[in-house]
Amino acid sequence: AGVGTKAEFNSPASIAVQPAPGEHILVSDTKNNVIRSISRHSGRVSLFAGGQQGFKDGFGELAQFHKPTGLVIDVNGEVAYIADTGNRCVRAIIMKNREVYTVVNDHNAGDNERLPEDEFVVGPEGLALSPDGSYLLIADSWSHRILKL
Repeated sequence: AGVGTKAEFNSPASIAVQPAPGEHILVSDTKNNVIRSISRHSGRVSLFAGGQQGFKDGFGELAQFHKPTGLVIDVNGEVAYIADTGNRCVRAIIMKNREVYTVVNDHNAGDNERLPEDEFVVGPEGLALSPDGSYLLIADSWSHRILKL
């Protein structure tokens, strides 16, 4: 937490800016296992999601991450996607209420009906959304693949 140059991070890995009129610039603070928000107006840094290392869906500080890296916000500014590398999954945060949920993980990816049955995420790190927001690309560095979700 803090403002401007007084804010402290521990291995920030990715930054995503919420489209206007959104307020948030999100940062994956990898070694603190959290997602932080920088106010576009004041520069104040605050905790957006996560609180301790682990794996747990939930709201805001109740959610848990393990080494979040890649981060992208959808074109409408409504959902942020996070490569939760240490948990071998991709998570999402609903921006308006900070609800964190798992999108796809390292087992039974076919249950999500978004990846083929034989495809799964092993070490997601980089994320990108298509210009129209219709699909998410996942750079899975541990399996040396790019996946389309």
